[in-house]
Amino acid sequence: MWNTIYTAEVLDYLRFNQIEVSPDDVARLSPLKYKHINMLGCYQFSMPDSVRQGKMRRLNLGHGEIYL
Repeated sequence: MWNTIYTAEVLDYLRFNQIEVSPDDVARLSPLKYKHINMLGCYQFSMPDSVRQGKMRRLNLGHGEIYL
């Protein structure tokens, strides 16, 4: 679910900043195409309070981070 939410946020960010987003590329996006994720594993991780409260994580643009 989070992959879908963040994908939508990134697309909104790109469009807002007038960066061209091809509809064909968007049509091929899927949060489920990642074979390296083990769906059957047992995982533990710490989650920041801000994420627990429904706030978005920082978007890593490779040259700095912004908050959505």
